[in-house]
Amino acid sequence: MAGEIPFELEHLIGLSTKSTESYVVHPVEKSKVVYSVGSTLVFGDLKDPHNQTLLSSHDSPITTIRVAPKGSRIFTAESATGGQRKLIVWDWTSRKQIAQLAGLQGEVLSASFSPDDRFLVAGDEKGMLCVWDLQTLHVCAYVRFDRPCENVCWGLVGELRRMPSYTFATCSASSVKVHLFDYDVRSLQYQISSTHPMAVPSTGLKRHFRGGFITEDGRELIVGTEAGEIIVFNMENRVFRHAINVGANGIVSAVFCNTESDGRVTILAGAGDGRIHRICGRDTVWEVQAQIAMDGAVISIGKCSLTGDGDEYIAATAAGMVYNIDGSLKRRSPLSYAHRTSVTSVAFPSDSMRSERCVTGSADGLVRVWDLSDYSIKCTCRVRMRGVAGPVEIGAVKAVVFLEDANQIVAAYGSGSIVVFDASSGDEIFKVHPSHLRFLHFLLSFNVIMQIPEAHRNGATTLCCTDSFLVSGGVDGAVRVWTRKSFSFVAQFTDHSRSIERVFTDVAAANLVHSIGADRVMVTYDLSRERKTHTHMLTVGLQWRDRARKLLIIVEGWGCFYVR
Repeated sequence: MAGEIPFELEHLIGLSTKSTESYVVHPVEKSKVVYSVGSTLVFGDLKDPHNQTLLSSHDSPITTIRVAPKGSRIFTAESATGGQRKLIVWDWTSRKQIAQLAGLQGEVLSASFSPDDRFLVAGDEKGMLCVWDLQTLHVCAYVRFDRPCENVCWGLVGELRRMPSYTFATCSASSVKVHLFDYDVRSLQYQISSTHPMAVPSTGLKRHFRGGFITEDGRELIVGTEAGEIIVFNMENRVFRHAINVGANGIVSAVFCNTESDGRVTILAGAGDGRIHRICGRDTVWEVQAQIAMDGAVISIGKCSLTGDGDEYIAATAAGMVYNIDGSLKRRSPLSYAHRTSVTSVAFPSDSMRSERCVTGSADGLVRVWDLSDYSIKCTCRVRMRGVAGPVEIGAVKAVVFLEDANQIVAAYGSGSIVVFDASSGDEIFKVHPSHLRFLHFLLSFNVIMQIPEAHRNGATTLCCTDSFLVSGGVDGAVRVWTRKSFSFVAQFTDHSRSIERVFTDVAAANLVHSIGADRVMVTYDLSRERKTHTHMLTVGLQWRDRARKLLIIVEGWGCFYVR
């Protein structure tokens, strides 16, 4: 239609944190990253946060992302509750899908590209391992294990023949094996020619493996375990060499740093307890040289280049944070932020046309103020209580209002509280509840001037503001009015029989407020007279009046559309 202005996505803020190694730095263009947000694949630029490309061919959340060593291709796999899962190969330059691979039925647990980008190997939860030739996009080898393959790494490529030979290692809970992958002249294709198990201690080595690699010289296989160890195997003799106890909650990600002049190897290992360890050594002699703490469990580490010093790394955490760290682990600086749980509410300044800042609330009770010029967090608001070291369990944020003229944020919580924060510092200023439900109660704490819980029984659900009043709705079906100046209780309306879904101000008359409940009733209130003016039952149907100049459009959760 003529005159239509389509919405254009400006930026996507977020990071999927439920899968490991889901934030990958490009091996050639080391300031570019690939990561997932749900089922969307995101191409980002660490130097320019506005430079972002989104690809959405997946139907379910992406669980696996791998970038080829030469950077030409990307492999992604999704998690699906049933049916065929999509395994997609992308072209880095064109940002387009090359092919969808077939061969695996279960969820992909491990995947890796060969050093020359020609082959891709992946293992699923059903114990199947599949090797694809990316020149033909056909399967060239299958292997079935007793246990799922949890980690796979490619070794050196033999270049002595016209058809090079390959080596890769697989790790499962029951064994670690080395596979030789050669060209078979009889079948005229590559096949797994032989498989050799690694020799382990006589007591056995039953571990769940997470994250690993084969060193650049091909001599050692280094993998992390859920027990918090770094395990070292000798690739030439195919034997276990050493186990290094590093961190709690398991080793989630490990990356090769460099080889020292004396032949020792330096690696960075990220643990589930949020620490990154710098480990140096060779064969059976290893030492932990340094460590640094992150905010949340480390889910991915990659080598990057932002300042050009050649010793920089990117670490992504389960808290949604992405850090830039140096190889010596003496410095860390945040690069991007995200909520660690579901975002439940968003608000721009209610009394201004400016849009440089916005406020979001999440299911873990955190309220954050964002600067949209660089997508950074200006402050984080959390409810604290005297005598309690950490945040207080107050429920999910159900609604937020940004009062820019007063530099305040008002948040409604699932516990029933309504809390007022300072928009600059994130300090809690006020917590309100109706005085007729509970006698006003003062609690002095670190940054709390007044704290009064439970504005609504069973939880608050929605907020809106006028020039003079704050209006809230709750699960109890009540609409309550508070003054903006002191947040004292003014009036209450109980015309709904079920939870209040939304309260909002009228676009024409500032003294009118509309409320919509789960009982399919819409009520209009005049705040200047503190009384109800109109009530409408939202039955199924639609009526259009030609003389209507202003319309009230309502879309219900069960699919009904209303115009009043």
